[in-house]
Amino acid sequence: MSSNKTMPPLKAIKSMSDPQWLKNLPRLSKPPRRANTDLQPKKLSREMGYEVLSVVELTGVQQLTPEDIIVAVMGPTGTGKSTFIQRATNHSWTVGHSLQSHTSTVEALRVSFNDGISLVLVDTPGFDDTNKSDLETLKVIAKWFEQVYRRGLEISGILYLHRITDDRMGRTPRKNLELFKKVCGEDYFPLMVLVTTMWPESSNEDEAVFSERETQLKKDCWEDIIRHPAQVQRFRGTHTSAWNILEEVFTFAGTRQQRKILEIQQEIVDFSKRVPDTSAGQQLHGMMEELVGKQSDLVRRLQDQLSKTSDPDTQHAIMSGLKNLKQQREKVRKDIRRMDPSLAERMRRMNRLLDERSSQLRRHTRNQLHALRQRFGEFVRRVAQAPWRNRSAS
Repeated sequence: MSSNKTMPPLKAIKSMSDPQWLKNLPRLSKPPRRANTDLQPKKLSREMGYEVLSVVELTGVQQLTPEDIIVAVMGPTGTGKSTFIQRATNHSWTVGHSLQSHTSTVEALRVSFNDGISLVLVDTPGFDDTNKSDLETLKVIAKWFEQVYRRGLEISGILYLHRITDDRMGRTPRKNLELFKKVCGEDYFPLMVLVTTMWPESSNEDEAVFSERETQLKKDCWEDIIRHPAQVQRFRGTHTSAWNILEEVFTFAGTRQQRKILEIQQEIVDFSKRVPDTSAGQQLHGMMEELVGKQSDLVRRLQDQLSKTSDPDTQHAIMSGLKNLKQQREKVRKDIRRMDPSLAERMRRMNRLLDERSSQLRRHTRNQLHALRQRFGEFVRRVAQAPWRNRSAS
């Protein structure tokens, strides 16, 4: 973290549970220094002696360190992502209890323990955000993951949240799930935890219904993810429930032998793709074209109804609906145009990329020739300085 950045103030912490997995986590060479002398941390357990030193709101990727265990929380708007983080950290967090989005940017909290363990929980916006288009949301998420990868850091695991109270997989949850899978890629599936939320704290009459829905989700919607295998957990809205789920991610972090990266990170950084050209971007493009088709069909049906009615109230209602629908359709079309630039723009982008690659190749060739000349000159000097008898013998 650069010296000119101001650290956010530390927040007072309540006691946390005693997860046994902390024993197996990697330790830093020395514990982080307590920055707030007024903070009174509480032990995780008397036997283990773990203490929570602080919970800090991070202002950007530049504050992340290689020692951080980074866990991203993803899912549709209203599934309880912010609530999960609040319950896990006992930290005051802006939480909404409606279907309006309260997270339009990527936000992160770091939980620091006395022995050097550092956990970062990342709250991400969902698609169908009330403040951003789906394309803007995808760009926000992709940019954050890109910055993490460029800094040489990795995402230790991802929690994907889904409301168990939804009696079916609607268009919005399905869209979020499909885009989520494209963002991560199949190679990352084993590091996912699929979390159903809105479970009651204890069993009640809804438990059997919710369990049946969970079984259907595993069979009809999550089968391809679970095969790899990803874990499925239930969040009951409590501190203990949240940490039981996080234990799965820490198990991944402690046993993983090979570094895993998200597909969208590799596409943007390693393959120099724009967000619209990534697998997630192409998936979103197809979804938006399908949506425009359905909206256009609905516009035609409403116009047909309007022509057949003479009731003023019905006409007013239909005209109002048409106006809103056309505005929504134009918003989606605008995003499609932004994702699908003209042929001239594609050619300009390709030419810029070719120029950059050509410049890199020329620099590499010049460096190789310079090194070869230096080695040849050194060889000539050694031959010239050798005794005459050695040169005759050779």
